[in-house]
Amino acid sequence: MLPRIRAPELGHSFHEEQSLVLVASDGGAESLNSGGIFGLPDSPELQETEILFRHQDQLTRQDVLVLGEASIPNNVADLLRLGPKYCEHPDLDKTELLSLVRTAAGKASMDESDRCVREGVDCLPQRVKKGNSARLRTMVTSLREAGLKLLLSDKEGGFVVLPRSLYKEKAAAAILENFNEVKGVVPAKVKTRAVQLCEKAGLAKLAKSVKACKETCLSAFFSAKTHKELCPFRTIVSERGTWQREVGVFLQRFLGLLDVDDPYLIRAPVICINLLATATCRARLYAYSLKHSYLPPEVALLFGAMRPSEGHAKRMCRILRSEAWRQVRFYTDCLQFLNRNELPYPSAQKKFIEDLRLASQTADFLWGNILVQLPRSKRRNYVPGQDVLVLGEASIPNNVADLLRLGPKYCEHPDLDKTELLSLVRTAAGKASMDESDRCVREGVDCLPQRVKKGNSARLRTMVTSLREAGLKLLLSDKEGGFVVLPRSLYKEKAAAAILENFNEVKGVVPAKVKTRAVQLCEKAGLAKLAKSVKACKETCLSAFFSAKTHKELCPFRTIVSERGTWQREVGVFLQRFLGLLDVDDPYLIRAPATLWFALRDVTLRAQEFESQDALNDLGMG
Repeated sequence: MLPRIRAPELGHSFHEEQSLVLVASDGGAESLNSGGIFGLPDSPELQETEILFRHQDQLTRQDVLVLGEASIPNNVADLLRLGPKYCEHPDLDKTELLSLVRTAAGKASMDESDRCVREGVDCLPQRVKKGNSARLRTMVTSLREAGLKLLLSDKEGGFVVLPRSLYKEKAAAAILENFNEVKGVVPAKVKTRAVQLCEKAGLAKLAKSVKACKETCLSAFFSAKTHKELCPFRTIVSERGTWQREVGVFLQRFLGLLDVDDPYLIRAPVICINLLATATCRARLYAYSLKHSYLPPEVALLFGAMRPSEGHAKRMCRILRSEAWRQVRFYTDCLQFLNRNELPYPSAQKKFIEDLRLASQTADFLWGNILVQLPRSKRRNYVPGQDVLVLGEASIPNNVADLLRLGPKYCEHPDLDKTELLSLVRTAAGKASMDESDRCVREGVDCLPQRVKKGNSARLRTMVTSLREAGLKLLLSDKEGGFVVLPRSLYKEKAAAAILENFNEVKGVVPAKVKTRAVQLCEKAGLAKLAKSVKACKETCLSAFFSAKTHKELCPFRTIVSERGTWQREVGVFLQRFLGLLDVDDPYLIRAPATLWFALRDVTLRAQEFESQDALNDLGMG
């Protein structure tokens, strides 16, 4: 058993002599425990290696944070900078080294055990090097005499030194933040009651172990949150040496033998995959119902014999769709949790992605079988609202009107030759995995038509020519879809009204001079690449185009501003890219959803209290 230093005054306990520590070449520390080290032989090569490790020990040094009015000597600070993982060479005599050889050889197979013993004995040093633990004892004595406390840093590593008074203040604050004081409870009486219960239940061995424990309640120690302002303490609760640990281990051991028939327990990932696929199909079904005005049978059953109105049925479908997607997210989390429990992190993440892919494929298969059984909406050549609106004294031929009624999304078949079709097959196959790529190419080539159909773009050209010759303008409808045709004079009138409604005229500004000034500022700031891109832009100011608000009276225009091809876009993209790297300390930024949840919960509770008080007042009971 290795000696142990208990330093309650320091707020920390550690082994005086624990193991050999070798500092690896990457600056990390590798601890070789008693089952895996025989000692260093007195060979020149290994002595040079040991010297190299001692030089590289400088890489692991960490700063010591001193709080309050505390001060420590330089030799103590240098020792603390070695970090929490530093320890001295263990004091082992030759007998213990031989025992280590036998222990290590016992890990090998029966055939290799004798050879491991022989080679292990050959590697033992002729002279046993003794550890130097005096430095640690000197440091502990120095901190005790100065009335200082020593804590571990919470996340950043290293040590924190602070006076005893400041330690008590921060420790009390950490305790009060996490625990509530319980009055009228005597821990010794609680322990006696636990012993009586164990004896009454016939658990004599457990009662004996509980009685043998000296600690009557859990203990707490602290680490310092050096990454936070004012360096608060993190409270760590320990049950070591307490009777609560004995009872907890007993319950955990024997309750684990019970076969619990939990209907909600997911025992295998394949069950979660099936649930995830089913929930996805249900969500798609309700989305389909909303789009095609279809009433699912399970929704109709909710209303009994009366058929619900279309609006009420859609509201129910929206609620069920939201609930289905919530279940999808829940089963996704369950699937990730199952994989994390069974495998280490890298393998678990890979398995999780594979399971998600399998769940998606299963959902697609199930949805394909469901979709063919659902009623299809009647096919329409164009949706409502795509009628062509003609303003003013404009008139268009019937063939042009029929083409415009096809809507803004109508397009002709693209003109592609056989070479371009083969290129599309290769591009699509490149999206698949390496194993599936060749199969996708073969099946894609088999699907290509024998005769390539050419597109008919003559109708579009005829329509454009007809509108130009008639002096007409063509606009998109703002919200209802479809097109609007109007004379050029009416277009200019409505466009001018829309511009004057949204913008103020600026006089005395020459856009070309503003661009030149922007180039000079970029060059002065050393942004040569940005200055070059600004100079290359042909447009000197933003442009505007319009859409028609057909849902409003007199059909006014909506102004849409575009920065495409302008130097303002280049400057804006540059600023957005590099200003996004700044770390803005916004006091109103909600960094975690839990913060908003707690705030809304408090507001809701206060509102309920006010409503309850108002109700009592109305009843005359307040």
